[in-house]
Amino acid sequence: MDKKQRRIIFGIVVGITVAFSACLAPAQEAPNQEISSPQSHPVQESTESSLEAVELPPKFNPGCRVDLPYPLKSSGKSDATDFSQWTAQEIDGSTVTQEILKESPLTLVVVWSTYCGTSIEDLQILQEIYEEYSREQLNVIGIMASVQKEDGSINEDEVGYIRYLLEETGAEFPQLFPSDDLIAIYLKNLTVVPEWFFLDTQGNFVGESSTGQLAVEELKVRIEDNMRTQKQEVLQ
Repeated sequence: MDKKQRRIIFGIVVGITVAFSACLAPAQEAPNQEISSPQSHPVQESTESSLEAVELPPKFNPGCRVDLPYPLKSSGKSDATDFSQWTAQEIDGSTVTQEILKESPLTLVVVWSTYCGTSIEDLQILQEIYEEYSREQLNVIGIMASVQKEDGSINEDEVGYIRYLLEETGAEFPQLFPSDDLIAIYLKNLTVVPEWFFLDTQGNFVGESSTGQLAVEELKVRIEDNMRTQKQEVLQ
């Protein structure tokens, strides 16, 4: 047997010896690690936005009614004298005119502001009314009195905050800026918010205006009374 053959045989023997030794050695234990399971960690359930999650700015007054800190200003370019002809911009950027009144026989108009501590609740109440009645019965329009600064310019921070409130409360009814026409027609004499009133399809007042915090049952009574009044006027 030459040297080359001896080397081959030696390599085979060494390989067999190492393999046999590994089989006889005790198995090495894995490090003691905790394996977390889905059940080992509590799942945090998502919660819907609540009234408590919506914070009003520091300027607000508890409850409502509340005086406006300053009168709303117009540029003086409007010739509007009543709600039969007017133009305003909605918070979504669209233009709204008196034609919106023709979409429903009765329209509830609410001039409101975040100065009131009840503005969140009021928005939810108005949305409830907006959903309960079809547009063939009633429409609801909001006018945002607090978006105007004392110099008459628009407070963009306030607009952003109102957008937040609308999203949190789910309010979907139209929200109008206090345009020159609306100020000339009605808002120039506004001193207290919220103030709410009803208009017919031609922009005529139906019933009397009211101020103070909104109440669902009171609104429904007023709505039904005004609807009956309109029907009686049609029959006469």
